[in-house]
Amino acid sequence: MFKHVVITALFFTIFSLKGISQTSDQELLANAEHALLNYQNCEATEGNLRKVSASGRTQPVFLLLKGKYAENCQKNTDSALHYYNLYLRKMPSDQQIQAAYNALIRKKNDETKKRDCDLCKGTGFNDWPETCTSCNGKRYTGTETCSKCDGSGKRDCTFCEGGINSCRPCSGSGYNSNNYPCSNCSGRGGFYCSVCDGVGTRGQCHHCWGKGKKDVRCSRCEGVGSFNVRKKCTFHP
Repeated sequence: MFKHVVITALFFTIFSLKGISQTSDQELLANAEHALLNYQNCEATEGNLRKVSASGRTQPVFLLLKGKYAENCQKNTDSALHYYNLYLRKMPSDQQIQAAYNALIRKKNDETKKRDCDLCKGTGFNDWPETCTSCNGKRYTGTETCSKCDGSGKRDCTFCEGGINSCRPCSGSGYNSNNYPCSNCSGRGGFYCSVCDGVGTRGQCHHCWGKGKKDVRCSRCEGVGSFNVRKKCTFHP
């Protein structure tokens, strides 16, 4: 008699605990759904889903919430697709989730194309050159007198000053210490430069290459002739 009472009590205890567990899972799932859909509270959603029992994790609502949590909170497309797929196996008639599942697959394919794109390197944008409107692609907007040669196009001789080399004994004065004409330069104070023949210039100006003028580089494009304009890449969605 006592043994029968104990077995009966144990049966009702197990049945009651099972009912509490099921109710607890339902409450947890309801709380998770409320936190996610109404408040976008990812932390509360995760906490409630983590407490769901092993048997509760096979329920369609749990799989659906895990999919939404992965998509909206974790931004994990692969995980979201996994749980949506498990959900649709149990609930194949849910057209709304099926549409969301298909849209997520398309999004993943688009992200893969974008990531593998050789032109934008996954950024979604690439740089295209556009002709500069200030110089019309010519790179220069006019000419100006060369400041190095003052428009002569010649390079100054580096062996003299103005075609003359000063006499060293008289320091270019033409007279010696006794105030007599210098015997070295005959009182001239210097000599014509033998390198430039007294002209004072030697060769072309390196800054304007003998032209006497220099092209004025476009200040807007810095002499490139074009700009790199960032545009949306059109080689993938």
